[in-house]
Amino acid sequence: MDLFFVISGFLITSILIRLRDGGGSSWVFWGRRGLRILPLAMLYLLVLFVLTWLGDPLKLLPHFEGWAWYAFYLGNIHIAIYGWQPLAVMILWSLAIEEQFYLVWPLLVRACGRHRLLWWSGGLMVVAPVTRAITLSAADTQQHIPLRSVGLTRSPLARLWRLYSAITIGMPKPSVYAKDSHPSRRS
Repeated sequence: MDLFFVISGFLITSILIRLRDGGGSSWVFWGRRGLRILPLAMLYLLVLFVLTWLGDPLKLLPHFEGWAWYAFYLGNIHIAIYGWQPLAVMILWSLAIEEQFYLVWPLLVRACGRHRLLWWSGGLMVVAPVTRAITLSAADTQQHIPLRSVGLTRSPLARLWRLYSAITIGMPKPSVYAKDSHPSRRS
């Protein structure tokens, strides 16, 4: 999963920089992501909901009541707060983190130049492990085992550093996306 986040962070940032530098809209990006992911995720949740409504004949979701968390891509936060969930919905934690990244990162890419984006990425790479350490320390003192064992591995800050590390390491040079950077267009 970590490799997926690293590759995704790099590819999504590349797409967003190309959109920004080409005068494209973040709405186009969000629309494409929504059309690619939202229909299947909602269909999956709908099937699970119907199965539960029919009495959960496959015993996939015994006593599950966290539908809204998963419908709004907050399943990872639900897991961090309430601990392990049935496997049928647990598998959606990584999709939640990715969608949270898709929601916020385009705004930063649009608002920031290359150097400021690198600062944000580097800063978030530092904040993430520090936040994990503080949360682990608090979990140890409060004996909140679900937070320590599950929440930290599924929370946005626990995984976002992987997305931002790829951005920081692989940030394309400005000339990569310049309109006239293609060798055949140079004089």
